[in-house]
Amino acid sequence: MTSQHRWAAATGVYAALILVISLMPITVEAPDVPQLDKLIHLGEYLLFAWLLGHARQEGRQQHTWAQLGWHTWVGSAGYGALMELMQAALPWRSASGWDQFANMIGAGLGSWLAVRSAATR
Repeated sequence: MTSQHRWAAATGVYAALILVISLMPITVEAPDVPQLDKLIHLGEYLLFAWLLGHARQEGRQQHTWAQLGWHTWVGSAGYGALMELMQAALPWRSASGWDQFANMIGAGLGSWLAVRSAATR
């Protein structure tokens, strides 16, 4: 298995995990910590973008670092938007613009980290 395939597999597994967690009913009471869910969203999409950036970087052809970062951010933030839309359609979940904002910030940070680590190799 090549490095590109390992990064792609890790990204796919993590995307599937996000899908399952995002759509399953919430059955436990979350701790009463202000904005904890926003921090979780940020971390979740930071990791997703970082994985996606590495997967894209391994298979990149003639992309600049800026293009790699932009494509990674759009892909990971877009996936976050899709999850929020799907949650809005479920009676046991709710969608939030603030959650999507946290997803976008996390995706941006993860994209930046992926490009930074790729540029230093």
